[in-house]
Amino acid sequence: MQTIIDGNTDPHNPWASKGVTVEHQKNGVFVSGRAKFDLYISPIQERGGQIPVDKLLMELSVKGVSPLNANILDLILNDPTRLPKGLKGKIILFPGTIYVNGAHRRIRYLYWGRGLRQGYHRCHENLFSDHFVATYTPAT
Repeated sequence: MQTIIDGNTDPHNPWASKGVTVEHQKNGVFVSGRAKFDLYISPIQERGGQIPVDKLLMELSVKGVSPLNANILDLILNDPTRLPKGLKGKIILFPGTIYVNGAHRRIRYLYWGRGLRQGYHRCHENLFSDHFVATYTPAT
């Protein structure tokens, strides 16, 4: 059975009632098995260093890599069986959707520790070596 995910629709905004708006990079429509999903970690992180989210997003842009938006995160939260086993224990960020409240920008992440959890990370803060960015390559 194929899964269709519409990456063009607006994702869930857990802070909408607080006036938070969304900068949303539309990823198109995904059909399971037709797009390659991957995790990205900066060379700086691989060497044990830290990198701010905003700098990592510029790095992705230069490399032509597209970050996934929060629609995939929402799908996994609604059905945790969709989380690939190799991702358990990792912090996976979905920076294709940025939540904005004044000068504050944040992205949501997914983590499987003792069960599935979500949270947010401020874009000006550093990512550590255990933070991965969800990316994709469209089907050709």
